[in-house]
Amino acid sequence: MTDDDARPRPRPRPAPESESESDAGPESDAGPESDAESESKSESARPSRRSGLLTRAVQVLAVLCVAAGVTVFVVARHHDTARAEPNPAPVVNTDPRARLDDPAAAQAFVSAAVTEVVTVTASDYRRLDDTLQAGLSITTGAYRAHFTAALTGAGATERRSTHSITSFEVLRSGIGTMSADGRTAKVLIVGQVHQSADDIAASDRSVLATLCLTLVKKGNRYLISNLAQDSNAGLPPGTAGLAAAAEAARSEVVDTLSYRRADFAGDLARARAGATGALLAQITSRADATRSRMTKGRYDLAGKVTAIAAQQVTDDAALFLVAATGTRVADDGATTTDADARYSVLVQRSGTTWAVGSITSIGGS
Repeated sequence: MTDDDARPRPRPRPAPESESESDAGPESDAGPESDAESESKSESARPSRRSGLLTRAVQVLAVLCVAAGVTVFVVARHHDTARAEPNPAPVVNTDPRARLDDPAAAQAFVSAAVTEVVTVTASDYRRLDDTLQAGLSITTGAYRAHFTAALTGAGATERRSTHSITSFEVLRSGIGTMSADGRTAKVLIVGQVHQSADDIAASDRSVLATLCLTLVKKGNRYLISNLAQDSNAGLPPGTAGLAAAAEAARSEVVDTLSYRRADFAGDLARARAGATGALLAQITSRADATRSRMTKGRYDLAGKVTAIAAQQVTDDAALFLVAATGTRVADDGATTTDADARYSVLVQRSGTTWAVGSITSIGGS
């Protein structure tokens, strides 16, 4: 899964329309506006192995509840009664269901990240030494040096002179790439940064931020080795179904942000092909208004996904954290940002086909 620009891509065939709990969509000229956030539904797992002789699964794994609105992982585990063959040959995982290879490790990395990101992003000019010591205990490598510089010397002087107070509220989080040995992983976090002077209740500035944390596991500790803004986390190891679901999410976000007047019907058909349920109905109902605005304003729309990670994963549904930008392209070539948003994208499976049921804006983006 990458964050490439919109380009010609294979389009999933639409799944049978189903009811969706949320009818929110990208908040731009290109698509529906946001509504209440949808919740992913877990289904009973029916795991598959090479022999094909398996028992039914028992569901549900971990719950992350560090801060309000923070991701909850739901994953399927199973019990296998088939006898293991000696020295089995490696096989490619073609399971159409969405599953993480190591959900417990993914949960541990996310749990650590949502706690530690607050420690290294929040600060109060009156207690910089306390913030520094807390951050040094959970950082490593080059990022540790960067963090130290921000809270000492000129960095500390500036914060004290401006009476700077910064807080960070985690809104959503998702697991990204993980190393084969399970020692490093990326976690994508969307949060609200509040900045003020002296009185945090009367915040002077509040912005939505997308942060990608790289964590290193050392013993029982998880240390931040890098923190980048607006960077892609990628996808954790998992089944072919997980990759297909993620691609369906990425493609549909791009499609709902991308329309050309010269081939509006074709672009609309692509957006509809990747949608199901409430999202499909919204795309259809708002198409005429979108086309009218584009014609009147003499511009086209182009979308791009900049970051993605997995929020919740079950056999037949997956929720992805997606950051995207939408651009208006005028006839003279001038471009303006139409959407700079973060979404929770719910993808649902029907057989081997994945379709998007809802695209919900995060944090009023």
